Amino acid sequence: MEKKNHVGDALRIALFFGDGILFFLVQSLIFWVRLQTRLFDSILPQSNFLGSGLKSYVMYGNHLLIGTGLFLVLGLWFGIYSKKAYLRPRLILADLFKALAVWVCGYLFISFFFRIEPSISRTFVIFSGILAFLVLGAWRELFNWWIEKTGLVAHVQDRVLVVGWNQETQDLWQRFGKGVLREISLNGILYPYEGGFELPPPEELPVLGSLDSLVEILHTRNYDALLLSNTKMPSEKLSEVVQICHREMVRFMVIPAFFEVLVSGLHIESIRGVPVLAIGRLPLDRFFGRLIKRVVDLSGGCVGLLLSAPLILVFAIMVKRESPGPVFYKQVRVGRGGRPFRIIKIRSMRIDAEAQNGAQWASQNDGRRLRIGAFMRKWNIDELPQFWNVLKGEMSLVGPRPERPEFTKEFKYSVDYYNVRHTVRPGLAGWAAVNGWRGDTDLKERIRYDLDYIERWSLLFDFYIMLLTFLKNKNAY
Repeated sequence: MEKKNHVGDALRIALFFGDGILFFLVQSLIFWVRLQTRLFDSILPQSNFLGSGLKSYVMYGNHLLIGTGLFLVLGLWFGIYSKKAYLRPRLILADLFKALAVWVCGYLFISFFFRIEPSISRTFVIFSGILAFLVLGAWRELFNWWIEKTGLVAHVQDRVLVVGWNQETQDLWQRFGKGVLREISLNGILYPYEGGFELPPPEELPVLGSLDSLVEILHTRNYDALLLSNTKMPSEKLSEVVQICHREMVRFMVIPAFFEVLVSGLHIESIRGVPVLAIGRLPLDRFFGRLIKRVVDLSGGCVGLLLSAPLILVFAIMVKRESPGPVFYKQVRVGRGGRPFRIIKIRSMRIDAEAQNGAQWASQNDGRRLRIGAFMRKWNIDELPQFWNVLKGEMSLVGPRPERPEFTKEFKYSVDYYNVRHTVRPGLAGWAAVNGWRGDTDLKERIRYDLDYIERWSLLFDFYIMLLTFLKNKNAY
């Protein structure tokens, strides 16, 4: 344990000083490009507060040092030097973005309201923030690759002993295969006090015995934490396990199987001194989260509608030539809070597509599609008019795909937690859709991805899903 702490501290210090050096170099580069080469003078106001040469760089040096120090303080504040920072660098990008956004806003505020000599170039601040995000993001990926290559990652992961094996631990184990669980390492399994495993555990993990031998195992093997997956044991036995963990200085963790969704919002509250476990607020429950998402929706909706207008016109003409009838197709869908709205699409199917069998999902080689409709659905071109739904506030750029009321009336009873997806606005693009869970596919998996999105939402996550929407078109029938 002591060695692990030393290695972890050394990695955090290396990341901290690496950030400081790179941030200083980024500012120096922007200073040289902007103020010495005048590269941006054709598109940005010329800054005349300094001349050229080494003397001007030395005069501006205090700003570079203060800017670097301010960023490092903000980095500590936003937690970008935690274990997660060097074990899961992509997950920390949102916090890095927040730290840099506050840094840019703070420096712009200072430059606008205070007279500082030499004055601070606003162009320098903005471009430093943008380049720093790219450079520091790449540096974290490189740092992560290095600790993986040298084997240092094994010295900082928490070795976890699992009690019992059920669906929750099986899901946890599958996430290891996707590379999303880097902070911990499952290294053994114990039988619970009574009964066996609910599911067969993976062959890679050794079964070390039963929970009765817990003390002996903790004495002979080096574990950092114990993960209890079986909560059906008697309360006195559970208390005994907790006491053993405290005594042996092993972290006690439990999978709250009675909460199957939204577990990221779980937290301990105190009601008149009595601790209770409660589901807290999720990212989009917060006003600031909803506000910034709506600002992005309005901006993206305007740009998307303007850029896609020529494409909508071209395909509308093609639809009209192939099939008589209206070009645009309006259909009732269920939105946030269960409120119905009319979604707008370029019609991709025959007018009588549902005359015989009623409402149904599109399937591969669907005979109801127009010839041009198959192409439009594959590349999501029929969805482009929904930018108008985004501007009206009925949809978001990213969110769970909206479903028809005929289906939701059935699914809310047959699929657990189905209606949780209606706590946010439906999206033009979605986390489930970019992973192939759309149309006639496993509904439970689709809902699992929708709930995962609701729990994990961040602005960067939205941008990532938008990017994948252009790169993936799995099951787009």
